[in-house]
Amino acid sequence: MGTVDVRQGAGCRCGEGGYPASIAMAALRRICVGGCLLLLLSVVVGGALNDGYVQSWDYVSALSGRGSTAAFVGMLGLLGFSAAHAAAGLVFRGRSQTALVALELAAASGVVVAFARIQCPDGAAGCSRGDGIPPDALDRVHGFGVVAYEVCFIVGVVSASWWLMHTSQDARVRSSAVALFALVVASAVLLAVMPDDAPGTVQRMWLAVNSVAIIGVAQVGSRHR
Repeated sequence: MGTVDVRQGAGCRCGEGGYPASIAMAALRRICVGGCLLLLLSVVVGGALNDGYVQSWDYVSALSGRGSTAAFVGMLGLLGFSAAHAAAGLVFRGRSQTALVALELAAASGVVVAFARIQCPDGAAGCSRGDGIPPDALDRVHGFGVVAYEVCFIVGVVSASWWLMHTSQDARVRSSAVALFALVVASAVLLAVMPDDAPGTVQRMWLAVNSVAIIGVAQVGSRHR
C-alpha cells in the first residue's frame, strides 16, 4: 500500500497507489477502537474463566500470567491494545514523527508485556498481590515493559496533541487537544498511586483513561487535515 498523502490541498488525498486517505484513516480508527474493545472483552471473559478472580482487586496482567486459566485470552487482549496504539501512531505518519515513533514504541512495549508473562503458580486470583513470590526474569521484563509503555504513551499523546494545537485553528480540535493533555496527566497520576495489594479498580481506571486517550488521538488526528 502506498504512502497516504493527507496534506491540505492534496487534491483527492490519495496515496501513491491511488488509495483514498479517508479509507485508510477510517481503517486506523476502527483498528484503534477494536483493539481497546478487545482488551475490555478479554478482561471480562478472562476474569470469568479464573476461579476466585476479583475485578476490583486483581491485576489485569494476572489474566495472561503463567498459571492463569485460558491465559491466551489475557494475552489476546493485551495484543489488541497494542494494535490500537500502533494504529493511532500511523495516523500521524508524515505529520508528527515524534508521535508516530512514540506510539509505535508504546505498541511494541505492549507486546513485550503480553509475552513476558508474570508467574501465577496458584492461578490469576490474588497473583502478585503480596503473595511473597520472588520476581523472576520474566516478571522484571514485564514490569519494565509497563513502565516503557507508559513513558512512550505519554510522549506520543502529548506530541500528537501539540501537533493538533499548532496546526489547527478549529476550536473543537484545539479543545480536544487540551482534553488529551488532561488525560495524560490523569494516566500518570493513576499509575503512580496504584496500590500493590489491591490494584484492580485503579488499574482499570488507568487502562480506561489510556483507551479514551488513544482513541481520541486516532479520531481527532485522522479527521484533521
